Amino acid sequence: MSAVVRSWWARRSLRLRLTAAAAVVMTAGLAGAAALLVVWLHASLINGLDQTALQSAQVVASYEDSDFGAGGCHGSHVQP
Repeated sequence: MSAVVRSWWARRSLRLRLTAAAAVVMTAGLAGAAALLVVWLHASLINGLDQTALQSAQVVASYEDSDFGAGGCHGSHVQP
């Protein structure tokens, strides 16, 4: 089988062989770049989600420390 494949490629022109090799190299490079982009994007999105969760937790903690915290939501600020 290997000899058949080599014989088939040997009968092809140099232009075709170089074009096929360039296409394989480009495909591998683009696939690698896409994989790196996915990894980077995933890390970036997770980092953004962590930052948002931290900010939300800080807002909740600030409400807890203020008059709106424990005991403050029971209508003490509502006028009768």
